[in-house]
Amino acid sequence: MTPRVLAALVAAGALALPATAGAATTAPPTLASSFTPNQIDVTGSGSVQYTITNPNSGGTVYNVSFTDTLPAGAVLDNPATETDSGCTASTASAPVVTYTANPGSSTVTVSVPQVKNGTPCTVQFPVVGNAAGGGADSFGSYTYATSATGAATAAPSSAETTATLQVIAQPTVTVSGVRTGATYKYGQAVTVTYSCAQPGLTAGIATCSASDDLGDNVNSGQKLATKQPGKHALTIQAVDGLGDVVSDEVDYTVLPDNVFTIAAVKPHAGGSLAFTLALPGAGAVSIKEFSGSKLISAKTARVRGKTRLAETLSPDGAGAKALSTVKVKLQVTFTPTGGKKNTITKSGIAL
Repeated sequence: MTPRVLAALVAAGALALPATAGAATTAPPTLASSFTPNQIDVTGSGSVQYTITNPNSGGTVYNVSFTDTLPAGAVLDNPATETDSGCTASTASAPVVTYTANPGSSTVTVSVPQVKNGTPCTVQFPVVGNAAGGGADSFGSYTYATSATGAATAAPSSAETTATLQVIAQPTVTVSGVRTGATYKYGQAVTVTYSCAQPGLTAGIATCSASDDLGDNVNSGQKLATKQPGKHALTIQAVDGLGDVVSDEVDYTVLPDNVFTIAAVKPHAGGSLAFTLALPGAGAVSIKEFSGSKLISAKTARVRGKTRLAETLSPDGAGAKALSTVKVKLQVTFTPTGGKKNTITKSGIAL
């Protein structure tokens, strides 16, 4: 075919010449962040992941770089260890990902030399909560290049997708009816009430429970076990929907048992009284006999443990002379070791 005939066919549209290859058009890579989990408490931990995707059907985008500011209340963990997948370096010896991520900082900067099409590049860092807050992260400068040596091009905001993270306060425990440092009598009725709350978390409180150092579970509204003298602790524990645990301990003291009885009181001639004491434990005993308001006989004793003590009071000397009534009064005081005294008085005992 002669050149003249070829030109005529092209002009008539019967034959099209192949198009000359032009410069490739490269769409900006997309950048998306995500948090796992998307709720943590102020002492909880999680991770932030950045996914860079090359949307072009062929080719590579280069020198992808961005800065991200974490949501309020979240910072990078210590250590701020980076992990990545699907990212590629410019040469075999070059680092795949370079970054600035300081523990305790809320800002991270990442640079990836190459992102090929078909395989997203993911970069991940650990994060922790340090204050109640939340919201979405925010990308600062986000740039890329269409060639390894090309100038940086700012990616449009439409290529960015941020994520939200909620940093919630820890659960709270409220206790009433018992307080740290309190001292209770042996067998005293002490009703405990408590509650747990986590208003910042949709899942709320999973469990709210209490137990004492004796191994007893204590429900809210239940009485403490106060028949074991000594120092004790009640622990209230809240577990929220994230599995976070908060405990509150109340330390208190139960005094030794000071409850005793006087039995078999028998008067005898001359104002003498015989009786039996049932004592709960070690301590000191003070026994007094009165005629009217006058002390006519007294004695003391010590016991080493739980016992029954048979005693007799016999007025003599001045006491016998002071006996002026046909009825007397018996007063017994028991002070347990390390405890508080308890006094029982029996009046109107006919001689």
